[in-house]
Amino acid sequence: MKSVIEKFADTHRLRVCGDECGDTVVPGRKRHQIFDNCDGRLGVLLMFDCSKEWNKHRKFLTAAGFELRQDAHTEGTALFNPGDQAQSKLAIKMTGVRAKVVLTPEQAKARSARLEAYRSGKAA
Repeated sequence: MKSVIEKFADTHRLRVCGDECGDTVVPGRKRHQIFDNCDGRLGVLLMFDCSKEWNKHRKFLTAAGFELRQDAHTEGTALFNPGDQAQSKLAIKMTGVRAKVVLTPEQAKARSARLEAYRSGKAA
């Protein structure tokens, strides 16, 4: 059975991996990540270099209905409902997560042909 974070990642075509503790997370840019809170909700971990950036993002999150879980000087976590489309979209945007590219069969065939041509040119 899939966890909440795996279902969320499948729905939004996101990459899932393990962090240094072995927990399943969706990694974002600049050490940001989306994690499973184990109660049906997901969390957003945001880490910044200065407090001004965290304060600005914290205001956006609380205005969108996120529940602030940890509030430190330059970083924090906020919980959200993965079923809420607006909150999910904001969480993905805030963390800088990019969706996986889904190729059509024609695109996959063209890319593999281009790779083969490149490899044969290098081998010769």
